[in-house]
Parts: sequence; structure tokens; C-alpha cells
Amino acid sequence: MTTSMTTSETTSQTTSETTWSAEAVLKQVEGLSCDSRRVQAGWLFAALKGEAADGAAYIEQALAQGARAILLETGGVDKPSELSAETLWLECRNPRKHYAELAAAWWQKMPDTLVGVTGTNGKTSSVFFLQQLWSAAGANSASLGTLGVGRNDALPNDTLPNDTLPLEHGGGGELTTAEPMALHALLARLAAEGVSHAALEASSHGLAQHRLDGVRFKACVLTGLSRDHLDYHKSWEAYRTAKARLFHELLEQGGWMIVPKDDPFARQLVQDMEQKATDKAKIMRTHVADKEEDEKWNDTLQAFDVARKHGRTRFSLRLRCKNFCGDREIVLEELEVAFEESFQLHNLLGALAAFFVTDKGGAWNKTWLKKTLRELRCARGRMERFLHPHLADKGGTASVYVDYAHTPQALEEVLREGQRLAARQGGKLVCVFGCGGERDRAKRALMGAIAGELADRIVVTDDNPRGENAASIRKAIVQPLRDKGIAYEEIGDRRAAIERAIALIEAGDIVIVAGKGHERGQLVGSRLVPFDDAAVVRELLQGVSETS
Repeated sequence: MTTSMTTSETTSQTTSETTWSAEAVLKQVEGLSCDSRRVQAGWLFAALKGEAADGAAYIEQALAQGARAILLETGGVDKPSELSAETLWLECRNPRKHYAELAAAWWQKMPDTLVGVTGTNGKTSSVFFLQQLWSAAGANSASLGTLGVGRNDALPNDTLPNDTLPLEHGGGGELTTAEPMALHALLARLAAEGVSHAALEASSHGLAQHRLDGVRFKACVLTGLSRDHLDYHKSWEAYRTAKARLFHELLEQGGWMIVPKDDPFARQLVQDMEQKATDKAKIMRTHVADKEEDEKWNDTLQAFDVARKHGRTRFSLRLRCKNFCGDREIVLEELEVAFEESFQLHNLLGALAAFFVTDKGGAWNKTWLKKTLRELRCARGRMERFLHPHLADKGGTASVYVDYAHTPQALEEVLREGQRLAARQGGKLVCVFGCGGERDRAKRALMGAIAGELADRIVVTDDNPRGENAASIRKAIVQPLRDKGIAYEEIGDRRAAIERAIALIEAGDIVIVAGKGHERGQLVGSRLVPFDDAAVVRELLQGVSETS
């Protein structure tokens, strides 16, 4: 990796502008950090602008702690007149990008095959599926993202949290996409441990902030795009631009762009790529169809003849491959997976496509694929199902699902699945949800309206209120319900809200607890209060069984 930036090298007489390579800079420093508190003697301090603070305000602190180099935005702050002649003053237009590339060059190693997955929803499930496929095929593999690090012998349900990464290299925090030094430290460690394949979630924040720059992706997957994080990105166009970076800037030359055929953003991505008139990317389209269709594109993966029943999905696959595993078509019939949700099938198709294009030896066969798909596990907090034990003992069926759905599109998807399940069982759909504080306020009313349209019973509660008044968040959610005269209950205490929903259950009913999924804490003010939706549901259902 080679990158360059401008440095003002102070001598006793003159200041001259010189171009430095990343390698030249790294030879002169003992470490890197974007946190001035962690800077040690001989280190480089990256003075990055954040949402809450500007790193330039901490340059003096970093220098006092012995920083050997300062990386900052051109014109961001005047160079101190007393700056030592030995101190590198590195100005550039995009210090975040350069910092990430320096981090990659510092750690040097990473798994040979890396796949990035982005989209509004489905990233966690997709990387989890892909890691399991690689592992079943014999590859030493890992997944990185919201749930932490998943390995062959420790899937994300049992994984290390991000805060186990070395603090001196930026570890800590629970970001979907880790900060550059933490990310590259982890990738180097995985490579040293023999990991050859890794799937990474690429968040819009991480892409906009260049956290993934320096990572070499052989394939990039889009799960789909809808409204989210506009509190940060400010506009739909900025959100789209951040997501597009994964495909247009971080994908290796000749790598694979895997996109859902019917997604409007995917079509724009493909069009933009084709207009570049280069061989930068090969394109694989995925699609779920009612029946087998004759696709016009060279590389496609299509699921058809889909049937869902009793928590499982049966389907067939049609793989057309022009640019890998020979110029041929493969039809695989009577495949089965242990989930019913239609959006999970879409997530699985993206993961399967990434698996096929990165499986260089073509080690899989039909028998292996059938067995592997039957044994796939879903990620924690993604339509995680809990049976009502009392009703099951009496021959009835009722279930509680815990899901991470925290955007309008995701909530609509899980509630439509809940509607279908409840209708098949002759029951009602109960929804428990809230919205996070200090985030996109416009989606609150949207999600309230969606719940009002799709759920039979609604319990509005707190999600992660953060520094906002929780009651005001709930007020915004219920406003469209009040306007239309739709009945709802408002219970701020999340445990009490879940308990109320479970108390409403009758035979055939489906309860969906949405918004927090895998999270094991609730952000109230500045405190992280221990709270786990799945654990609460499990405990309450156990209590129902014991008292019935």
C-alpha cells in the first residue's frame, strides 16, 4: 500500500513542503492513535474531526505526551511555532482516509479472502451465514460486525466483544465497523492465527469515516437500502454515497459486486460501475422468484419454488455462472433451511453468492450444500424464536420473536412475517417496540404508523432513550396511532412492556419484540443499564410455565 501526504518539516531556518509515503512515515513512529489520551512517546496522533469534538483541540496534549507526528486536515490549525524539528506535521485533505491506510500498513497482514457486506438491514445475518458456509467447506474463517467476532469454534453468539481489542490501538466501544487501528490489529491477529476467509459488516458510518480504507475486498455484498441514520448523514443522497464507497472505492480490481436484482440502489450501483467502462468489478445478481425464471444476465443466483412451514423454508436454486466455476448453469432442488422469514432468504442468497465466487476450488457439491444449509444457524437477536411452553403443552402454538428491527423498513418486514405466521395459526400479532433517542426523529412516526397498520395489539415502550426524554420519544411514536384512533398501550419500562405482551398471548398468537435484538444493555442518559430482550423473554416464559 502506498499513499502520500504533505508534511511541513521544520528546520532552524526554513519550512519546506515535502511529499511523504506512508512507509516513510511509519519508519519514524512507534505507534498510532486517534485518541490523544493513549498517545505515547514516539507515536503518531491523528487529529480527526468527530461529531462531538475536533481532534485538533488535543494536539497540544498529544505533543506533551511525546507525539512524534501529527496528522491533521490541511489548514485545520496553525502549526505551533515552538514545534520540534523532529516532529512530523502531516497535513492532508482527508486525514481519516490516510489514518486508515496508515493503520493497514502498520499491521500489514490480513486474511487473504475478505468480503464486505453493507445495507440498511441484514448485514449481521449475512456475514454470519457466510462464515458458516466457509467453515463447513473447511476454510478457517471469521465474521466481524455488530455481534463481535465469530470464529469456526466460537460463533457470534459466544464471541469476544469489541472492547477486548488492545486499548492502546483504539479498541473499546461497540461499533459495527471498528476504528482503523482496532480493525487492522484484529485482522492481523486473525491472519496470524491462520484465518484465511473473513466477512465484515460495513456500516454507513464506518464507510463515511473511511474506517475500512486499506482493507482489500474480493467481494462486496449489498443487502438492500432504505431509510436509516439520516440523523448522521443528514440526507438520503449522503447515505447512499457512503454505502456506494464500498463498491466503487474499496473493492479490488476485478472483484465481485453482489447485489439484489430488484433493489433500486443496486441498479444505480451497477449503472455507475458500467459507465466507468473498466473491468473493476464483476457483477452477481441475486433474486427470489415465485417460479424459475430465465435470467438475461451472465452471473445470477435465483431462489424459486419457495415454501415455508413450521419454522423452515424449502426452495430450489438456479446458479448461472459465466465468470467463475465454468460457463454453466446449476439447478439445486429441495434445499431446506431452519427459518421462515423471507428477508432471511434474501440475506442467505447474498451470502451464498459470496461463498460461490470466493470458493476457488469449487469444493462444494449438491449433497454437501443440502446438509450445510439444513444446519445453518441464524444470528442472535434476528427473529430469534421462543415457544410459549404452556400453550405448547396444551397442543397449541404461540411464539415470541426477538428482532433487531429498528428502522421503518425492518419493522415492516418483521411485522409482515409476524402477520403471516399469526394468520396461518389463526392468532393475532402483538408488537412491542420503541425508538432510540438522539437518532433520526422522523422515523418515529413512520414506525408508529407501520405498527398501527400491521399489528393487532401494540405496546410502545422505551428503546435506548440516551439523553432524550423517553416520554417525548414515545409521544412521537404514538401520534399517528392517536390520529387514526388505533388502540395501543404505552409502558415505558421495557421489561414491564414485554411482560404485558406475553400476558396477552393466546393460542396462535405471535409476539414480536423489536428494536434491540442482540443488545445486552439499555442506554439511559449516560448509563448503560444491563438489559437483554431475549433473556427477559426466556425468563418470563419460564415463569408462565412454572405458574400455569
